[in-house]
Amino acid sequence: MDPITQQTALATAGGGKDPLYVDDVFQTHVYEGNGSSKTITTGLDMTEGGLVWIKYRTSSSWHNELTDTERGNYQTLFSSTSGAQVNIGSGTAITSNGFTVGNRTGQNDNGGKFVSWNFRKAPGFFDIVTYTGNGSGSGQTISHNLGSVPGMIWVKRTNSSESWAVYHRSSGSNYYLKLDEDSAGWWQNKITASSSTTFQVMDNDGMINGNGDSYVAYLFAHDDQSFGKNEDESIIKCGTYSGNGNTSQSIDVGFEPQLVIIKCTSQNYDWSLFDNMRGVAPGTNRGQRLKPNDYAAESQTSIAFNSTGFELPDASSEVNASYQTYIYMAIRRPNKPPSAATEVFAIDTYGGTSPSPPTYNSGFPVDVGISRWEVGSTGNIAIGARLTMYEMLRTNLSNNYSAESAFVFDYMNGWSNSSGTSSTTYSWMFKRAPGFLDVVQYVGTSSNRTVAHNLGVAPEMWWVKSRSQGESWSCGHKDLGISSRLWLNDNGAAGNNNSYWANGGNQSATHFPLGTDGAVNGDPRTYTAFLFATLPGISKVGSYTGTGSAINVDCGFTNGARFVVIKRTDASGHWMFYDTSRGIVSGNDPYLRFNSSSAQTTDEDHIDPLSSGFTVTTHSDVNTSGGTYIFLAIA
Repeated sequence: MDPITQQTALATAGGGKDPLYVDDVFQTHVYEGNGSSKTITTGLDMTEGGLVWIKYRTSSSWHNELTDTERGNYQTLFSSTSGAQVNIGSGTAITSNGFTVGNRTGQNDNGGKFVSWNFRKAPGFFDIVTYTGNGSGSGQTISHNLGSVPGMIWVKRTNSSESWAVYHRSSGSNYYLKLDEDSAGWWQNKITASSSTTFQVMDNDGMINGNGDSYVAYLFAHDDQSFGKNEDESIIKCGTYSGNGNTSQSIDVGFEPQLVIIKCTSQNYDWSLFDNMRGVAPGTNRGQRLKPNDYAAESQTSIAFNSTGFELPDASSEVNASYQTYIYMAIRRPNKPPSAATEVFAIDTYGGTSPSPPTYNSGFPVDVGISRWEVGSTGNIAIGARLTMYEMLRTNLSNNYSAESAFVFDYMNGWSNSSGTSSTTYSWMFKRAPGFLDVVQYVGTSSNRTVAHNLGVAPEMWWVKSRSQGESWSCGHKDLGISSRLWLNDNGAAGNNNSYWANGGNQSATHFPLGTDGAVNGDPRTYTAFLFATLPGISKVGSYTGTGSAINVDCGFTNGARFVVIKRTDASGHWMFYDTSRGIVSGNDPYLRFNSSSAQTTDEDHIDPLSSGFTVTTHSDVNTSGGTYIFLAIA
């Protein structure tokens, strides 16, 4: 069943209502200012109501600015100050599917780098309430439509200056923090989240319940498991943990986040906000940090995201000081199934002159970028991932990663590798999606184990590379068996060795196995795994046996394959790859090899177009009689 039919079937089963994904209710959007006016399209249905929160990333002179549909367009609050609401005519106006900004420097400075966090109102995720204080010493009860007990509430007086009051479920009833301050400790007798329909402001303090004063409250859910394909997954968690100083620790939230907000409640440390669009990565000070309580520009703190939560690799005081207590709010990364292959795979070339960034355009945020400079000349094939930021591996080499400032993923529509400057420099771009592709980073243990992933199905082809050690790429494929392995940087035949995968168990929809070999699981080496699967109508992982005569490989596509990787496994054979941008035609087809730095070959006919997939010709590289071949194809 193709993805569109799947969505239709789900809607029919649910009485005509499509399930909601995190993609439908939250987005981090990065943009560059133009100094005049700008329209941002997030794709969220803001007719349901919502919040737009903007920060000038690269300037320390502008506050965090919040506008919502309940208070109205241009009505701005600042999370980094206690000031009253301000009407800014050139500020934010929320539209049906995004927002607009005028020429105000703090939101649209020419050439400035900005980020917006966009929240759509939805039961189980987020709600906005405005109310008027009654000045009663016994407080008042406020109704809301969150549909679950809030995990976190932010309250701000809008008609006059007062600090932001923050309730968090870990504090217990009647306590709060201040969003606009770094202050530690909980203030008593203020806010409590009492039920799925109400919360209480507990006294007559002007911060939350001054007589006749106006207020806005932002309510965030906790672990409401009503989202996703089967309407059984959580997309937001509000929790707590204890710092352990300089010992790395992993915080399990049950999913890979795209945004995490952290505050130490036992010391006067600033609030910290991290997201995967601006970048987080393993290592020291590689998480791009903004402070909701401060107008400072981006700085760096040690944090990384993984398949089940986030990693704290050292003793950065803002997130992991010894014996300190922290609260957090985490939002799940995008995971909505694609309806077309163009939503998750694209090919582009460098423009030949210095273009406006990004270097390569995809039409979607890129999670994995592969690039090859000057395909007509020799050169390495580079691969980078959003999760590892600025790190370049080479598919044709066993080297560990090199730090490359040219690798930039913080764009909504592509990525940059400014090292290449020729129109014959190509990029193949991938977005992670359930059933199609996942990227996992992990630390080795030298013990048989399984590692969590978010592919949603059992991986069918997987590539693993040590980032910290000069080890060959290790690859597996469903049709070779769990005991077999290949090397992406080598043309050798498949070999058997249980220490790569088999002793770790079997592939599953949630975990992949690792043995003890240092190429995949050495302690304490760091690794990245690229996991591929068959998604009907979009990708196909499979195999065929050569006949010496042309073979039609049916992938279930309707307009043919745009990208094909083929590898012979019973004998030596290169990792050949082809694409429609360079040419999959009835005549000669240019090809490159993942395991080689050789220039592309253009004078051989290996592969022909086929509407349902691709055809391999009689050429011995792809169709020796009796030879066994594996492939990955993308529509």
